[in-house]
Amino acid sequence: MVADQQHLTMFLENVSPDPSALGFNSSVPACEWPGIVCSQQQRISSITINGKGLKGTIPPGTLGMLSSLKVLDLVNNSLMGEIPSDIGNLTSLTFLLLAYNNLNGSIPSSIGSLGQLKLLDLSFNELVGEIPVSFNKLWSLQLLNLKENHLSGSLPLLQSSWDLEVLDVSSNLLTGGIPPQVLNFCVRLQVLNLSNNGLSGNVPFEITKLNLEFLDLSYNNLWGSLPPEIGNCTQLRLLNVQGNQITGLVPDEIGGLRNLECLGLGKNQLYGNLPQSLTMCTELYLLDASRNQFSGLIPSWLSKLQRLQFLVMHSNSFTGDIPIELFSSSSNLLHLDLGHNNLTGFIPPEIGNLVALRFLRLSRNQLTGSVPSTIGNLSQVTAIDLSGNLLTGSIPATIGELQNLLWLQMSENLLSGSIPGELSNCGSLLQKLQTLDLSHNNLSGGIPSSIVNLTALSLFNISYNPDLTGPLPEANQFVTFGPDIYVGDTKLCFYLNPTWENVSAWTGDNLPERCPTDPSSSGNSGFAAAPASAVMPKHLKLIVTLTVSVLGCLTALLLVLSGLLLNNLQFWVNCWWEKYRN
Repeated sequence: MVADQQHLTMFLENVSPDPSALGFNSSVPACEWPGIVCSQQQRISSITINGKGLKGTIPPGTLGMLSSLKVLDLVNNSLMGEIPSDIGNLTSLTFLLLAYNNLNGSIPSSIGSLGQLKLLDLSFNELVGEIPVSFNKLWSLQLLNLKENHLSGSLPLLQSSWDLEVLDVSSNLLTGGIPPQVLNFCVRLQVLNLSNNGLSGNVPFEITKLNLEFLDLSYNNLWGSLPPEIGNCTQLRLLNVQGNQITGLVPDEIGGLRNLECLGLGKNQLYGNLPQSLTMCTELYLLDASRNQFSGLIPSWLSKLQRLQFLVMHSNSFTGDIPIELFSSSSNLLHLDLGHNNLTGFIPPEIGNLVALRFLRLSRNQLTGSVPSTIGNLSQVTAIDLSGNLLTGSIPATIGELQNLLWLQMSENLLSGSIPGELSNCGSLLQKLQTLDLSHNNLSGGIPSSIVNLTALSLFNISYNPDLTGPLPEANQFVTFGPDIYVGDTKLCFYLNPTWENVSAWTGDNLPERCPTDPSSSGNSGFAAAPASAVMPKHLKLIVTLTVSVLGCLTALLLVLSGLLLNNLQFWVNCWWEKYRN
């Protein structure tokens, strides 16, 4: 016991400036320290010190000398340097958990001699080199997680790991094909995550013989078609093959995946129609078929998938009307993305039935008619993109009722009438509209004075609406916007608010000009020029500019993250990983 405590103390003194502050008091036996468990023989058998801010290297001759150690859990610290090779001396070790640190160098091949090892988690480090061939001897292994490192080379065969249930080597630099031997040896695999590598070749037929629940092959260089036998994986709940070069039709047999919850097919070269057999996947709540070559009508039978919450089908060649069946009052859709297709017809007024919807994108189609006023029923929506269509009529004032709206994009249409003042009501007191783009339309009349109440607005564009008239908004953050957002609006004018900078940029043949009179003397009800006493001090103006910029960046980041969330299924990957890790 004394020797064990000495070796542990040497490690702690190297990674913590004051081990006693963490409860490791040298005046009491190590078996009484927090996170330390000892055997009946008073030998240290388990070390669990996660999230304690340990910083430094693991010196050789410290932890590697604890010959009775069964559990080593140092997750979520700031450990650095190489994993010492004498870890391979811990022949009783069953759990080796070093994830979420800054460890670098190669994985020591000596780990392959840990025949009792069941869980090996080295994820989220800076490890390089190849996965040691000695891993083929880890015959007790049940979980291997090496994700988010810089490992290269090919996948190990793991020919002795018959009990392996979870294999995650995602987000590395692995190349070569998926060895069929791995799939033949690891017959108990339930989770297989090979995403975000450089793997190539076909999706191996042998993968369909496994009893997988989670299969993520996304963002590699895989080609060929999906094997029809994939329908035999009846326990699959997540199938993600996004970001590859997979071609051909989606096999009808995919309907055999009755437990499927998430299906990611995006960013491949799939074509034809989606198979109607998907209606048998009644548990499906995410379907991403984006960025392929699918054609034909948007299937009306999608409405039969009552659990469907995320439908992402942008950037294909779908044609025809948007099926009204998608807008059933019983729909659970949270995210609907049909942008960048060849859809025609109207936006059905029944869209107002999607009261749970958070994200709506119908951009870059050939939709006609007016924007239905029922869009104001989408009380939970945060982003609406209807840009790049042939929409006519006025902007519905009901949009102003959307208290959660942060992003409104209606540019490049044929919208007419005035900009409704109700838009200034969008968002709550704490979270107001941050992006408003109405450019390239046929809007007329003045800019509503209430627009300056959108104090969180960081992206504003009304350019190329040649019939807009009256003064520009010259208050709050609007004084920080450049002239490019008003290009082509030659009937607008400005009073040259003294807080503006780069006044010389406001000269050009296609820009607003100065208003002919000062509104303070003419009784003009438009936007007044700021009096000298109201001129914003430079430091306050900088704060406003930075605040607006930060808010805009956060909004953009949230939208990007939302897109990534849906495009690579990372949210569901993490959920599943946490399930199996725990």
